[in-house]
Amino acid sequence: MNPGDLKQRLTFQKPAGGTNDNGFPITEPIKYKAVWGALKTLRGNQFYAAAAGMRKGEVAALQWSDINFKDKTVTINNTLDFQAISDDELFGDPKTFRSKRTISLTNNTINQLKDHLKWQNKNKQNLNDIYRHDLNLVFCREDGYIMPKSSLFNAYGRILKQAGIRSLPIHSLRHTHAVLQLEAGAEIKFIQERLGHGSYQITADVYSHISKRLDEQAMTKYEEYFNQITGVKND
Repeated sequence: MNPGDLKQRLTFQKPAGGTNDNGFPITEPIKYKAVWGALKTLRGNQFYAAAAGMRKGEVAALQWSDINFKDKTVTINNTLDFQAISDDELFGDPKTFRSKRTISLTNNTINQLKDHLKWQNKNKQNLNDIYRHDLNLVFCREDGYIMPKSSLFNAYGRILKQAGIRSLPIHSLRHTHAVLQLEAGAEIKFIQERLGHGSYQITADVYSHISKRLDEQAMTKYEEYFNQITGVKND
């Protein structure tokens, strides 16, 4: 199975007790390879970080001081209030006490961020005093101010349309990241810490069906290998 293509892949189940931690039922996979191809056509967009398992508010609040290029990490300290009526109200604490965290980034994401920073620095020079240097945002409008939520939704809708996928919430990238991590062999505890879930149980409940399926696949592979080396045949 190609880990880069989620076509006809896992069907998320709605966890007992309601919805996921962003209010959306987990009901649909996305064709990740096609989406990723569409993402790469955009300049410095928020969806790269969302694809690393971050919430959209956490992504929108990222400042360059949160990025450690040497260690290839990002530290999540804040979340953005898209409905703030003043600059003083833009940034707030993340959703849970475990949401403040430092997570590693892939080489590809780091390289994308470096390219984005170079482009942004040129833009800062061109706009000079017009640019919102004080916010120091990683992902923002060309003038350095926050990206409206409507712009994010519209941009993601265009990405999905380009990839031939029906409408999905941006949060689907966060869940897809978790599934890919699980398929790559990551433990539930690691996923919990990476996503910033308030407890291990939340993560285990949301992705329990994925873990069960992977466990069944692992046992099938083990049995096939065991039978191969011992000569045992199934009845």
